[in-house]
Amino acid sequence: YHAEYGAQKKLQKEPIMSEEVSGPTVFVGNLSFNTTEDDLRNAFAQYGNIRTVNIKSRGNRSLGYAFVEYESTEDANSAVQGMDEQLLNDRVIKVELVKSKGNVNRV
Repeated sequence: YHAEYGAQKKLQKEPIMSEEVSGPTVFVGNLSFNTTEDDLRNAFAQYGNIRTVNIKSRGNRSLGYAFVEYESTEDANSAVQGMDEQLLNDRVIKVELVKSKGNVNRV
């Protein structure tokens, strides 16, 4: 169990990479399965102009994480600083900046 926990902690320190994003994007993890894209848009809009909100799902079931794409890097950074470890729909969410695989120099 301890070795498995250590491996999970090590994996969390790796930057999140995605080929799906084009603009400055944040990863939002540990979401309640009841969280909607409107919930995320409402919670994250205070940090800047949002281009897209995409909750990942398999069929109709949420996988418990999402991507929020902003119009500017500054807005995405503000969202990470303001929302990481905050409560959303009774869950403490994890918010991190996404690094695009398509553009190593981005963000």
